Amino acid sequence: MKKYELTNDTIEICGHKLSRIRALTDFGNVKAGDLGGYVESESNLSHDGNAWVRDNAIVRDSAMVCDSAIVHDNAIVRDNAMVSDSAEVCDNAVVRDNAWVRNNAMVSDNATVSALATVRDNAWVSDNATVRGNTDYLYVKGLGSCNRHTTFYSSTKGDYIFFFGRISEEKGILTLLNAIKQVPDIKLKLAGTGPLLEQLKSQCPPNAEFLGFKQGEELRELIHNASFVVVSSECYENNPMTIIESYMIGTPVIGSDLGGIPELIIENKTGYTFKPKSSDDLKETITKACSISEEEYARMSDEAKKFAMDNFSEESHYQKLIKNYQLIIDQNKR
Repeated sequence: MKKYELTNDTIEICGHKLSRIRALTDFGNVKAGDLGGYVESESNLSHDGNAWVRDNAIVRDSAMVCDSAIVHDNAIVRDNAMVSDSAEVCDNAVVRDNAWVRNNAMVSDNATVSALATVRDNAWVSDNATVRGNTDYLYVKGLGSCNRHTTFYSSTKGDYIFFFGRISEEKGILTLLNAIKQVPDIKLKLAGTGPLLEQLKSQCPPNAEFLGFKQGEELRELIHNASFVVVSSECYENNPMTIIESYMIGTPVIGSDLGGIPELIIENKTGYTFKPKSSDDLKETITKACSISEEEYARMSDEAKKFAMDNFSEESHYQKLIKNYQLIIDQNKR
């Protein structure tokens, strides 16, 4: 038995003709005669259960909304995506590609869920967060205000190691290149500019590649697709942003045991350290890091993200700041 019908109220988006739907019977919170959102065909919204598309929401292509799931406001579900169980997609959120939102999960605000990502259980993806990759997310929420942008990536092992920063002697570039020469089956990509760039381009081993200056989403993609980021500094670094940026994306770090670098790397948990200026020790560390299993790598990636969230997110900084303020207030009351 059909619970809705397609009306003559149609719109066209990117060459797709969509029809507004009208309920034919009472179900859930929907009454017979209620107008809903837009679907491309009846295969987009199941006639079973209490699933519904309302307001100006859109479901198109081969996407499916079923069970008791709700898509509303100006949300879009497209491609081969699925929204099922009691999940909800609302506001201006987009679920696309082969993504799956299920259980009691919610995707709201301007969030996007794409690729093979699964958002499930009681997860909440909101603000301007972007979730993508081949993994499950149990709880994801955009950091900071709704105008901030947070991207969550999958925990899969890449096929190269990555350096980004100044191409100069104090960054340990020569040590890194000497190490990578000894492991020809491991690729190295380097992003950045500096005084040694042109000289080293001509001396670059076959398994290393200089990419030049990179920033923004292009840089984040390079970090994400790498198996490890290498911080080979031979000068004292206090709190390298390279490590924090890598951790936030879930990429573990191989760093020199110098200055503040080892304070940010939990050995065998968020990455590895090596003896500064030692290409042999760096070679051994790179070999060990690249030989771990996918399962071990996924755990390390998760630990890196957790370390970053626990120590460098706005929320953790706020909590620490408030704790210090409260301590001062309490001391002045004595």
